[in-house]
Amino acid sequence: MERYLSLPIAAEMFGLTVSALRSMIKRREIPSHRLGTRRLVKYSELEALLVRYPSKYEVALVQEQKNNA
Repeated sequence: MERYLSLPIAAEMFGLTVSALRSMIKRREIPSHRLGTRRLVKYSELEALLVRYPSKYEVALVQEQKNNA
């Protein structure tokens, strides 16, 4: 059975902020799914993306953290 994560849980698990995760979804870098009013991401899709492109998203995460500071 496929595992779906809410945005706050997915962000916490992968060391991202919710706003960084939302930005990635908005740019269509991460597929997301709607369940009623909730936006969810598949664990496997998020994990595959972060494994495939770790340096790109580490840079994005650092920039996001600087913007929030």
